[in-house]
Amino acid sequence: MPIAAQRLLVRLANRYVPALTAGGYTIGVRHTAPSGPELFSARRVSVRAPRFALSAHDVLACHPAPGAWGDFSLTLPHLALTSPVLPWARTALATGPGHEQASWMALLVLTPSDTAMGAAPAQEVALGSRTVASLMSPEPGVLGPALTQVSGEEKASSCLPWTSRRAC
Repeated sequence: MPIAAQRLLVRLANRYVPALTAGGYTIGVRHTAPSGPELFSARRVSVRAPRFALSAHDVLACHPAPGAWGDFSLTLPHLALTSPVLPWARTALATGPGHEQASWMALLVLTPSDTAMGAAPAQEVALGSRTVASLMSPEPGVLGPALTQVSGEEKASSCLPWTSRRAC
């Protein structure tokens, strides 16, 4: 019995502009009634988005697949995200006047020789996690990110690198 082919819609975009980027906002409402006083109320809301690590729910699929083995030197490693807005949910500094806002997210592709262990292909490559606080105050000779408005909870959180060895 033949298997029915499934249709899959793939849309590639160079950017997706969200209605609101992650951050704090104040929403104000002013109500004026013809026979009464003007009423005003304000509410503070927070739009959240991943900042230092992706969860398993943020990634739909990845290539190479977890546990895959072989020569992937001619293929493009990639992640398929569950939300098209995720790379633009936060803002990064633009590179100068007239430049578009850059995505805050990047995919780094490392080979075993890029790690401190220099592992052979068959070995597990150890990419360690660190706290956000340790990234804000890196060791001498290392340029760290210029992070602003980082809460105490975020400073204590872990930046665990996403690797193809994690389940996608």
